[in-house]
Amino acid sequence: METIILLTDNEKLLHMFVERLVNLTPHEVNIGEIDVPPSGTVARVVVDHQEVGYHAGVPLLVGVYGEVNNLPEPQNGVMYIVSAAVRSALPQRQDLASPAHLVRDDEGRIVGCLALEINLMI
Repeated sequence: METIILLTDNEKLLHMFVERLVNLTPHEVNIGEIDVPPSGTVARVVVDHQEVGYHAGVPLLVGVYGEVNNLPEPQNGVMYIVSAAVRSALPQRQDLASPAHLVRDDEGRIVGCLALEINLMI
């Protein structure tokens, strides 16, 4: 079992025990030297866009997160890799992570990441 210890800005210590990562995105997630294949299930969030104005004829929208689909219930020792939108829609779920510090190839395509961003209840 791998132990992940996080220190927050206010020096509150949080311990998370993660035995495995489950990728709920449609793509392989490459985190440094770790490759996490897609699980076959894709978690998605419904976003309702509300128009709040225009700039130079371009609509300006605010997204309101709605229902999240295909997301399993929390399981001990499991961290789910999901999109940033899914993770942000459920800030209370500390078992969700999304790719961070993205790595791009010479053409600007995302080829991996160096970290995972999580929700942290402080």
